[in-house]
Amino acid sequence: MSSFDSVIDVQTGEVKSGRRGCVLVSRAIGSCVAVGVYDLKYGCAGLSHVMLPGVAERNLNRFRYAHDALNELMRQMDTMGSCSSDRIVCLAGGANVLKHPDDSICRLVTASVRNVVAEKGLVVVAESLGGTERRMVRLDSRLGFFYCAVGDSTEKLLWAADSSPTISASSALI
Repeated sequence: MSSFDSVIDVQTGEVKSGRRGCVLVSRAIGSCVAVGVYDLKYGCAGLSHVMLPGVAERNLNRFRYAHDALNELMRQMDTMGSCSSDRIVCLAGGANVLKHPDDSICRLVTASVRNVVAEKGLVVVAESLGGTERRMVRLDSRLGFFYCAVGDSTEKLLWAADSSPTISASSALI
């Protein structure tokens, strides 16, 4: 990946963004949901690794929570000149990696992320959600590509900027 301007690693509970030329990567996405945002006009991008549903009660680790993380993600996109009407969203994660029949955190996080995305009027163009395997995502802002790997598989292109904004990738929905 040395041909990219920068590679930005996004850990659990983090929100990071960059201008055209950056690559945002998040690994070990289990019940969490990675939210990738790409600006179709300027090519800037952001990625959030959301761990918990709702809003943080305190400032400590607040970007682990869907509402706070997505507000910060939109703030960062705004500072790069991005307009909400030019943004698309890709989602990945929300898996029941512990394989417990009563494990609901993955569904709660996914629902919370979807609610905040809808409240902000953003369009989800692709997703890879559910199932029981962890995921890894890579958002290449230079090319406008969003890749996802499920389990130990190789990464696959989930969405490309030159594709239709209504594209839907294969996903294991919960």
